[in-house]
Amino acid sequence: MIYSDFKKKLLSDLERDRDLLIAQESFKQPETLFEVTDNDDKLYMRILQMFNTIILKNVELLVLKLCKEKNVENSFGLRQDIYMKIDGEMKITEFKTSPVSFNSERMRYYVNRQKETCAKMVFVFLLRDSVVARDSIRKFENRIKSFEKNAEIEIILFEEFIEKLFGYDEKMKFLQSMKDFKAEVHQVIGYRITELCSSANRVKLKKSLLTELKEFDYKTVKEEKNTVLKGAKNYVELSDTDFLHIYERFQTNELYKLLLGDMDFAKSFLTSEWLYKKYFTLSELDNTFIVAGYLKSVEQMLWDIVLILGKGRTIQNTLISDENLNLLNKTLGSLEHFFEDRANLDLFRDVFGNNKGFVVKYLKSQIDLWRINYRNGYFHKRKLNERSTVENIRKETVYLYMIILGSIDLTSENIRSLMG
Repeated sequence: MIYSDFKKKLLSDLERDRDLLIAQESFKQPETLFEVTDNDDKLYMRILQMFNTIILKNVELLVLKLCKEKNVENSFGLRQDIYMKIDGEMKITEFKTSPVSFNSERMRYYVNRQKETCAKMVFVFLLRDSVVARDSIRKFENRIKSFEKNAEIEIILFEEFIEKLFGYDEKMKFLQSMKDFKAEVHQVIGYRITELCSSANRVKLKKSLLTELKEFDYKTVKEEKNTVLKGAKNYVELSDTDFLHIYERFQTNELYKLLLGDMDFAKSFLTSEWLYKKYFTLSELDNTFIVAGYLKSVEQMLWDIVLILGKGRTIQNTLISDENLNLLNKTLGSLEHFFEDRANLDLFRDVFGNNKGFVVKYLKSQIDLWRINYRNGYFHKRKLNERSTVENIRKETVYLYMIILGSIDLTSENIRSLMG
C-alpha cells in the first residue's frame, strides 16, 4: 500500500507541476532572435529539472514513512540534513538522481561539508542496478578522492539503501512495485512534453466544452451584471431585444465553436479551461495562470477580428495593413477605441437598427469594466486566492465572448478565418 500511494502521489505531482509550468511559460515567454535553442528546448530542460526535484522530494517522504512504519532511527540536523542509522551508525543521507548532475563546485561543497560536520555521509543514487550504473558510481568515488582522499562519503544505489535499512524483503517489494513505473509515467505524461494535454484529452475537453458553451446561461450573467451595475456612472444597459439578437446569432451560427478552434485566442482559452477543470479545486495552487489564459484570449480575439475586418482602417491613427503590423497599438484599450469609433459602426450588425450605437456602447462598457476589474488587477494574489473571483472571471469572460461575436457582423468567410 505504501508504494502504491507513493507512485500515485508522485505521478500526480509530476503531471500537475508540469502542466502549470507549461501554462506559465506559454503566457510569458518572448521569442528569441539569435539562439539555437528555442523556447520549447529550454522549457523541456526546466521540466526535467522540475521532475528531478519532485522525485527527490517524494523519495524522501517515502523513506521517512518507511522509517516510521519499521521503527528505524532517523533525525534532522541543523541544516535540515537527514540522518539515517545505516550499518549501525547515524549518517547524513543525501538522495540524488545521478552522479552526472555533479560539477566540481558541487562536489567540493559536499566534501567540505562532510569535513565540517565530521559526520559520515551517504549519497543514495536513484539508479537501476546495472554495469553502467556501477561504473558511474566508481568514477564518482574516484572524483571524491581527488578532492579529499580521506572523505567519509559512501555511495550506494537506492535499492541497496532500502535493503540496508529495511531488509531484503522490503527491497523486493519496492522493486516489484516499480517494475511498471516507466510505463505508468508515459501513460500519464507520455505525450509531447511541451504540450499541455494529450490529443485524446484535448478531444475530450473540446467535446465537453461544446455542450457547456452552447448551454451556458448567458442571460443570467447579463441580469446579474445589470443588477450590480445599474445606477453606476456611465452605465449602459442592453435591451432584452438586442440581447436576443446577439444570443440567437451566437447560437444559430454556432459561434461558440470559435473558442474551440486553432487560433491563438482559442488555445489560450483551452489552456485555462484545462487548468480550471483539472486543478482549480486544489486550494494550494496559484490561480494566476488559470486566469491569464482567459484574459489573454479576449485581447487575442479582438485583435484577430481587427486584422480580418479592419484592413484599410486606422487604429490610434495608424493604418491597419500587413506592412504596419509591428507599428499597430495592440493594447486592449486601443482595441476598445477602435470598436467604439463611429467610423467603424458599420462593422456591427444592421439588425440592431437605430440601437446599433447603444449596442456598441454596451460592448465597449463591458470590455472596459472587464479590463478594469480583471485585466488590470489580476496579479493581485489575494483576489485570485478567492474561488469566487476566478469563477467570476471565467463566467464574465465567456459572456464577453458571446457579446463580441454575436454583435459584430461576421461573414461565413470571417468565421472560417477565426476558426484557424
